[in-house]
Amino acid sequence: MSHQVTIQDVARQAGVSASTVSNLLNGRTERMRPETFDRIKDAIEQEALKHGYQILLGNSECDAERERRYAEELWSHGVRGMIFGSSLLAFTHLAGLVERGLHIPGDLSIVGIDDIVLAQVVDPPLTTVRQPLAEMARAAVENIIARIEGKHSGQPQHLIVPPELIVRGSTASRRI
Repeated sequence: MSHQVTIQDVARQAGVSASTVSNLLNGRTERMRPETFDRIKDAIEQEALKHGYQILLGNSECDAERERRYAEELWSHGVRGMIFGSSLLAFTHLAGLVERGLHIPGDLSIVGIDDIVLAQVVDPPLTTVRQPLAEMARAAVENIIARIEGKHSGQPQHLIVPPELIVRGSTASRRI
């Protein structure tokens, strides 16, 4: 059975908290020590290598030109699948890559995060990761109420709410 790597796995290997790993992944590194940044990146790479993958991390800082350069750089190095941090961001690159003559998913598979309605109507329809927002909100409210009513143990709680991969036309079958 394959092991899903979690943010906690990376944090444990890097010797930091899960929130510190999250800060790096979301571009909030302005107060992070360089050695902490490096430990987290190394831990991510090691976890990926254990499973036969290579990781290339880049934060575009929401700069469209930098995003375009990253996407083209990845393509030029043989990357044939990209996961964008939002479906809107994926749409931007989907159109640009098609304009450059790439066939989606024949040449490149693209995945977005958040499964917005537009993901179903673009051409090709965008494969996305759907986050169970209602379940996450319910769990958060239950936790807050338990704290207010004094029913919380005081210990940190880790709740894993698995996302759902919604496979559509922007991803190709696995190539071996």
